[in-house]
This record gives sequence, structure tokens and C-alpha cells, in this order.
Amino acid sequence: MKTLRFFRDIFKRFTYLIIVNIILLTVVGIIEASSIFTLVPVIDLFLKSDNQSRSFVTRKIIEITASTGLDITAWKLGIIFIIFNFTGVIFRILAHYLLLYSKYVIIKDFYSKTFEELLHSKWYFFSSNKQGVLLNTFIREIYTISDGLTAMLTFFAEFLLCMVYCTLSLYISWKVVSISIASALILACPFLWLSKICYQMGKKAISSSNELSSNVDETFSLAKVILGFANQEKVMIRLNKTFDDYFLVSNKFYGIRFSIPLIYSSLGIAVFIITIFTGRKLGVPLAEITALIYILYKIVVSISRMTTGKTQLDNFFPSYEQLKEQGQIACKLKQKTGTIPFTGIREKIHIEGLSYSYPGNEPVLTDINIEIPGGKMIAIVGESGSGKSTLIDLIMGFDEPTGGQIKLNEVNLQNFDIISYRKKIGYVPQNSMLFNMTIMENLLWAKEDATEEEIKKACKEANAEEFIDELPDGYNTVVGDRGVRLSGGQVQRISLARAILKKPDILVLDEATSSLDSNSERLIQEAIERIAKDTTVVIIAHRLSSIINADYIYVIKKGQIIEKGTYGELIQSEGEFKHMVQLQTL
Repeated sequence: MKTLRFFRDIFKRFTYLIIVNIILLTVVGIIEASSIFTLVPVIDLFLKSDNQSRSFVTRKIIEITASTGLDITAWKLGIIFIIFNFTGVIFRILAHYLLLYSKYVIIKDFYSKTFEELLHSKWYFFSSNKQGVLLNTFIREIYTISDGLTAMLTFFAEFLLCMVYCTLSLYISWKVVSISIASALILACPFLWLSKICYQMGKKAISSSNELSSNVDETFSLAKVILGFANQEKVMIRLNKTFDDYFLVSNKFYGIRFSIPLIYSSLGIAVFIITIFTGRKLGVPLAEITALIYILYKIVVSISRMTTGKTQLDNFFPSYEQLKEQGQIACKLKQKTGTIPFTGIREKIHIEGLSYSYPGNEPVLTDINIEIPGGKMIAIVGESGSGKSTLIDLIMGFDEPTGGQIKLNEVNLQNFDIISYRKKIGYVPQNSMLFNMTIMENLLWAKEDATEEEIKKACKEANAEEFIDELPDGYNTVVGDRGVRLSGGQVQRISLARAILKKPDILVLDEATSSLDSNSERLIQEAIERIAKDTTVVIIAHRLSSIINADYIYVIKKGQIIEKGTYGELIQSEGEFKHMVQLQTL
């Protein structure tokens, strides 16, 4: 039933492609059927049997050709048989090529559609999901689905050919064929119970593959930590265990899939013997028995392929279900968006009665009230885990508040088109990362039409120009995966330059100077203060000395605003902010 449901869904989405496949496969069946019809008279004429002992097929073909005035000989029919077979091979190759093309089109549709669903989901989808599961889904499981699609199309192709062969063989001798097919079905019964086993194996294979992908991803991501703790052996033990679990399950499945066609082909010999014995008992001419054996050989091969395909399909469904599940979860967490184009901050950002809690957890933010006037620099500070980054995520529109609202120019953020809103934001996250491209390409990624002068200006403002010029390849330096070939401070400065290059209406800095030395931090702070004259800046500060010139500071503790004011006002009071400054000074 799963196979039929899946085929129905595919047929609805790719009707034209499936119909073309069916037509071409029908042509293959007709050509191969025609070649078999020519085989019977070839054998009769080579045996030089008289008209009485000749098969019905031979007598009918001779009768038809005689009416056209053609002289039919065994050699001519033999050549026709070879031509039909060769033509059939050519059309089979074309059908196989079309099948591969169809698989590519369908897989690409699955791949791009699911990826699009993921990229239009909330940030919570990515933060709550295992990266290894996502990697495995789009690297390994997508190819399992690809194999499953091939198996499905092959299954229906072979089924169609089997119907053609069976119809043809019934025309020659329905009694012999009925007994032979019944024998073949009885011999095939033991293979049917493998479906459930293969499906369960597929689920175990996905689970172990997800775990293996997660471990590999963590190993590469945390390589520096692993080396620093000298825990290579511990990591290898874990990797080897997950690989062994994956290998054992996969090995069993591929062993079964490899064995089925071999076993069934061997059992097909029994069907041939039954056909010969039954045909002789019923007095079927030798030419027709030969043709029946040839047809049954084709049927056995097709059934063998269908059985293998069915095994692949049973293994394919868990992978397909995981891909669909990821897409469905992403759709449930789809990023909400309004329709009003965002053109910039004219008045202020007003955060009113804001509350937020992650699904199934206690509130992270409670009754947050903040005003961010246009063209001003507002700082948000607090201890780790106080909810600062969550507040930034809400301002960025990565998620929606569970209570209260964020207004821009007195319009609720959720009423704005989220894409147009984010295009006006320059964002430097806490853990800055770069794409595995050159520095120039990373910068142009933010603004494709930026001139060389604009790029150099942005890098100068971010205090990145000096170290870039010292690199052997300058702006053409490849930064490595996530920017691993540069220092943390260099990555953050390029990330800041990338944000500045957009000439944003709002600049959001999530502890953007935490990895910088004091001198670089001072220079960047000067750049931020210059930008703040024309841009609204929202900054989460780890080093409190960097926000001395902020227009206003909000102090968060345990998800609530406990203090607010200018740096001078807060440092004079005996509150949390002054205590934090004193600790950092010490």
C-alpha cells in the first residue's frame, strides 16, 4: 500500500514524466513481444516440420505473409528476430536513460522543496534539531530515496513487461503458462515476508546513520577541544562503535538484497523444467515450448528485478519518511511574515510587555519594555543566561514573542515583510562564521554590487584592512571552513565589515567585540560610534567598558529588566551594573 500511495503522489506531481516513461516501456514490451512471435516460425522452419506439426503461430504468420506475396524462409525470419531484439535493446537503453532522468528530476524536486521549507522555518528549528540528522538526511538518505525511486520505476516497468509477456504466452498456450506461473508464484511466496524485515532494517539503518553523522559532525566542529583535552582515543572509541552499529545493519540489508535475485534465478530453473514437462504432456509443439521457455526466462528475470526492487522500496521508505518529517516540522515552525515592506526606522523600535518561552520550558524573558530611538546606540547587558541573545533573536524576527510585541514606527514587527526587514539589518552574531570562500567573496555575499572602494572603506571601519593587506593573497585569501584559517578576532572583524558594507538601517551586534584585543576593540568601538550617528545600533556588550558612550543601557537579570539609564547614571548607583563593572575592572 505504501508503494501505491507513493506512486500515486509522484504521478500527481510528475504526470507528464510518468506517462512518457509508461509509453516508452510499452513500446519496449511490444517490440520484445514481436521478436518472440518471430522466434516460433524460425524454430519450426529450421526443424523443417510439416504444416500439420507446425505451431499455430507459425501457420498464422506464413498465412499472413503469403497473402502479401512475400517468400518467408528461416534465415529471413532469423534476421528479423535479431533486428527486433537489437531494436528492443536500443529502446530499453532509452527507457533506462529516461528512468535515470526522471529520478534526477524527482529527487531535485524533493531536495529543493525540503531545503526551501527548512530555510523558511524559524531559527528554533535549527537550534532544536541535531545537525547530524540534517546532514545525514541531505547527504545519505537523499541517495537512498534516489535508489528507492529507481527501484519504484523499475518495479512498475518490469511489472508492465511481465503483463505483456504473460499475455503473449497465454496466447501461445494458456494451460502450460497457467501451471508455470502458478509454480513461479508459489516459489516467490517465501520472499514476501522479507518486506517487513527490510522496512525495520531501513529504520535501524537511518537511526545508526543519523548517529554516525552527528558524531562525525561534532568531531570536526570540536576538533580543537578534542586535541586540547588529548581525548582522541575516547572519540575514536565512540566513532568506531557508531560505525560498527551502522555497518552491521547495512551489511544485513545489502546481503539480503544481493541474495534475492540469485536465489530466485536458481528457482527459475525449476519453472523451466515444469514448463518443458507440462508442454510435452499436453502435446505442445517444440517451437512453442521453446518460445514459452524464452518468455518465461524473461518473466523470471523481470520478477527477480521486481523482487529486488521491492526490497529496495521497503528499505527506502524510512529515508523518505525522515525527509518528509523534517519538511513537516519545518512547515509547522514556518517563519511568520507580514506584507508591509520595511523601509527603515523613522521613529523608534518600541518593545512593549515582551515575554518569551521556548516550547515546554519556563519563560526566558518576562515583561521586557525597551525603547530604541532611531539613530541611537542602545546597549543590553547582563550575566550569561539572562536572556540577552534571546531578546536579540526576537528583535531580528527569528522567532515571535509569546507575549507583548515589538513595534517599529508604531507598526508591529510581525506585520512587516520579514525579508525586507532583515535586508535593512546589519547582523554580527556572537559566534561569527565565514563561508569557505575568499575574503572578497564573503564581503560581496552581503552586497553583490559593492564597489572596491566601498569594500575597503567597510574593512577600514572594522579595523580589518590592515591584517588583510598583510595576508599573501590579500582579499583573495580563502578563509577555510567557517573561517578556520583566520583568528577569532580576524573572523569577527570581517563579519563586522560584512555588516557595515550593507549600510544597514539597524546594526545588531551580539557580543561582536568579545574575541578582540583591547586595541582592536577600541578602534571598532570608534567605528561603531561613527556609524551610530546615522544608524540605529543595538549592541549586546560583554566588555562593559566598550559601551561607555552608549545613549542608553538596559540591564537584564533572569529575563527581566532590573536597571536602565546612561553609563554615568548606572555607574553612580549602587546596583547590578556597577557591581559588574567593578568585577570586570578587577
